[in-house]
Amino acid sequence: MFKNRAEAGLLLAPPLKQHANTNSIVLGIPRGGVVTAAAVAEKLNLPLAAVVVKKIPAPHQSELAIGAIGPAGTVYYNKDVIRNLGLSKKELAKQAGIARFQQQEYQEKFQSSPVRLKGKTVLLVDDGIATGATVLCAIAYLRRRNVDKIVLAVPVIHPDVMEVLLGQVDVYVVLEESYAFASVGQFYREFEQVEEEEVVRLLGAYRAR
Repeated sequence: MFKNRAEAGLLLAPPLKQHANTNSIVLGIPRGGVVTAAAVAEKLNLPLAAVVVKKIPAPHQSELAIGAIGPAGTVYYNKDVIRNLGLSKKELAKQAGIARFQQQEYQEKFQSSPVRLKGKTVLLVDDGIATGATVLCAIAYLRRRNVDKIVLAVPVIHPDVMEVLLGQVDVYVVLEESYAFASVGQFYREFEQVEEEEVVRLLGAYRAR
């Protein structure tokens, strides 16, 4: 169990030390993932930015992701979950519309100007991965930006999701895998909600150019 998101980032940094002071960049997934990513960026002396991805929630089940929406219209759908829920095209379009609006709001708040990614090694960081929807959407977006390499770095992940992600990234650093995965928060002693102001502050402190 991790004390908090920042400590998790400090624990992720040593396995990533070969990227310190290089042309790499750390990308955090808002909101909580940015806190973990900021600790990695500080330890490795790397710039930090956000890859703004918003999950598409299932109707009446806000914690269940049926997909995710990322920058530049990037969309990922979890077809198995959608099929199991029996969602209609109308229901799917409604949920995607809600997520798209929220993603655009976050994009304006957390990344007012484009970040140079082409040819870079990207350290993609989140505070934990339960379903993988937001991370898979982020990866799809990064591939479209022609990055050189994607290094996934997360404190904890569900093993079944890890199997899916293995073929999607070039390198991965995972501190813990657990089948007993109800929520990311269960692996932290402190897991308070990260406010938008905190994300803006951290991104400003380690701003990518």
